[in-house]
Amino acid sequence: MKKFLQLHPIAMIAALLLTGAGAHAQGGKVAGDDQGLSPKAPIISKMEKDLSADIPYRNNINIKAIRHFSNSFANASEERWFTIKNGYMVKCVVDSVKTRVDYDNRGQWVATIRYYEEEKLPKEIRALVKSTWFDYKIVLVEEVRFPTGSPVYVVHINWMDDWKNIRVQDGTVEEMDLPGKN
Repeated sequence: MKKFLQLHPIAMIAALLLTGAGAHAQGGKVAGDDQGLSPKAPIISKMEKDLSADIPYRNNINIKAIRHFSNSFANASEERWFTIKNGYMVKCVVDSVKTRVDYDNRGQWVATIRYYEEEKLPKEIRALVKSTWFDYKIVLVEEVRFPTGSPVYVVHINWMDDWKNIRVQDGTVEEMDLPGKN
C-alpha cells in the first residue's frame, strides 16, 4: 500500500480535486453549494452527464466505422464518438470545419454533415440562393452527404426578423418549413 501511495500521488491529487475537498480546505466554495448539492460530489452539468454517458469505449465501436473514419478523415481533429439510435456519431473538425459523421450499427457510413459559414459555400450554390433572397444574410450552411446521390445544402438565411431555411440540391432550390412555423 505504501508503495502504491508513493507511485500515484497525481491520482490522489486528482481525486481530491474531483471531490471538491481542495476548495473546502481553502475556505472556498464549490460550484453548486448554494443549490443544495453535496460539496463532495463532482459538479457536472446535466448536458455533460448525458453526453458522457453516450461516449462508447473505442473497443465497443464497430471496427468498420473506425476504419472508414480513419481513412476518410485522416486530418480530423477534436474527434469524439457517441452512441446514437441504431449506430454511432463522430463529431470532429476537418480543415477548420465542424463535421458530424454517422454510422449504423454494422459500421456502414450513413451520412456526413459539415457546418460552415458563407465563405466556404461553393459559389454556384451561393449564387442560386442570393439570386432569390439577395437582401438576406447567409448565417449558416449545413452540407449533407450520403453514400449515394449529390450533396444537399441547407442554407440558413435571415433578414431583419425573417429567418428561412433554403434547401439546394442538383440546382433545385426550395424554401423549407421552419420548425414550429405553420
